[in-house]
Amino acid sequence: IIFDVGVNAPGRKMSKKGRKKLKEFIADYDGFKSKKSISKKMFFREPTKKQIKELAKAKSKSQNQSFSSLQKKMHSLNSQLNEIKSSLINK
Repeated sequence: IIFDVGVNAPGRKMSKKGRKKLKEFIADYDGFKSKKSISKKMFFREPTKKQIKELAKAKSKSQNQSFSSLQKKMHSLNSQLNEIKSSLINK
């Protein structure tokens, strides 16, 4: 990164020859292209209410499946603990 705040600083007052030299220098050393060649228009499209509802529904379904899976694992663990407890009491 080059910061030049002097007379030859890039900007409106820079001569065409100076700008060309700067672009060549930058390209030679780090492959950076000028601002004009790398700037792209980007935009964000807000999701519709329908899309938001679908996303919320999918998230809810995923959470319910995870919760259900966790409940099954806890039930299995509880059963195993009860078996261990029974075997220890019967000894």
